[in-house]
Amino acid sequence: MKRLLAAARESSIPVIWTQVYYRKGMRDAGLFYAKSKQLAVWEEGNDRGYDALMPGLEPKEGDEVVSKRHPSAFFGTELASTLHLMNVDTLVICGVVGSACGDRSPAIHEANIFDMDGKMADVVSEEEAIKHLKAGWSGSQTNGH
Repeated sequence: MKRLLAAARESSIPVIWTQVYYRKGMRDAGLFYAKSKQLAVWEEGNDRGYDALMPGLEPKEGDEVVSKRHPSAFFGTELASTLHLMNVDTLVICGVVGSACGDRSPAIHEANIFDMDGKMADVVSEEEAIKHLKAGWSGSQTNGH
């Protein structure tokens, strides 16, 4: 991820971060919290460190940070409107967890990646993503899916 981040910044491509965050008392977590009490690790003031950023993967001045409370960064956040205002039509998505915060099986993760590639995304290697980021990632450079 550090290499992707560096390539995006070198090419002046906007960087948008998402971060899970809940207010004290989990009163903004809703039904999701009722079903998944482990979400309390992201409660304001929680001392377990899940809100800590990974070294080298911190937002910088000018980056957008979207606070999210649900599995999707698009549900209940300003992400879609932010992307629209920035005229963004292509995303490079990466992270330390994925597919519902680390599904219990690598097979489920692979099935989700396969599904995304077939329906709504071009799943590419890190090397290919870096190549496209350095080139500015125009629509003509996708892998044809």
